[in-house]
Amino acid sequence: MVCLLIACTNAADTEKEAKDTTTAEVVEESTEVTEVEQVKIAFPQLFTFYQSKDSSFTEERFNVAMIDAMNLLPPQPLDESALKPYYPYLVYNQDSSKAIDLYSYNILLSEKNGKTVGEAGGPDTEIAVIDFKNRTRQRVFYAGPSFVIHDGKWVDNNTISLVGGDVVDGSRFSPFVWLIDVAAKKMKVLDYIDTLQFKPTAYHSRIPMR
Repeated sequence: MVCLLIACTNAADTEKEAKDTTTAEVVEESTEVTEVEQVKIAFPQLFTFYQSKDSSFTEERFNVAMIDAMNLLPPQPLDESALKPYYPYLVYNQDSSKAIDLYSYNILLSEKNGKTVGEAGGPDTEIAVIDFKNRTRQRVFYAGPSFVIHDGKWVDNNTISLVGGDVVDGSRFSPFVWLIDVAAKKMKVLDYIDTLQFKPTAYHSRIPMR
């Protein structure tokens, strides 16, 4: 009888542990934050801007379009004198050892009414990562006039997220998110499955434009 009671008790304990484990897994799954949700948290003003321009916008329409290795160009020596005017607009990682350069390639800076403003210096877009320790600048994104990058931020000390999109017919816009692991030279692209009805060049996150 004692052995039977012990066996029953052990069986009950095992069943309880299994239920607890299952419950914990369900809770963990329900509280897991998706990559798109993380991007929305990181760029609240940008996502609000998209929503204000086209009420159909929802982050649920982003899908993973590509996961691939990147053939990055070698880092180039940092031209500090050329980059210095853009220092206030760099996006630094947590320990400030690296920064995202969103503007120095094709945004010209000038003064207007005592404030710094920007003006497009060319149709193309280049995004680079500055490595202050090694004093280098490395291109991580380059595209022609049909693409625009609205903002960029750090996910961790090696990974950046870029939010922008593809300009369609000058008045429609298909957003995308690029997640770039600079150290591993890998990227993940999240594409939007629809187009938004607005001119995407209307948004500038960090520099007022002429």
